Amino acid sequence: MGATPTGLRSDLNTFGFVFESLCLRDLLVYADVAGGEVAHYHDDADVEADAIITMRDGRWGAFEIKLGAGQADQAAAGLLNLAAKIKAGGYTPPTALVVIVGVGGVAHTRPDGVTIAPVDLFGP
Repeated sequence: MGATPTGLRSDLNTFGFVFESLCLRDLLVYADVAGGEVAHYHDDADVEADAIITMRDGRWGAFEIKLGAGQADQAAAGLLNLAAKIKAGGYTPPTALVVIVGVGGVAHTRPDGVTIAPVDLFGP
């Protein structure tokens, strides 16, 4: 790829894709250990989620991955839109809506039920 720290700092769009890929790798590992599966969701109405983790018992969660915490509100709105669409269609709604952000301090759940999870808090 030829990326350097300086290059990535000057191209946050590319850095965001790299960050998303790294987070997806982590989600694949965590889901596998817990017996879950990871997929992507994007429909014809342009409703999407970067990751959907489905557990064997049918529970599932939707995840958006954003490099900057400043993008969390837009990502949360997208997840809430997805959840409303699924529920309106008569399907089981997600048990978790999570926005994964870059370094962001403390994980918290917003009043609308969306959890903001800084990736730097992930670990063993």
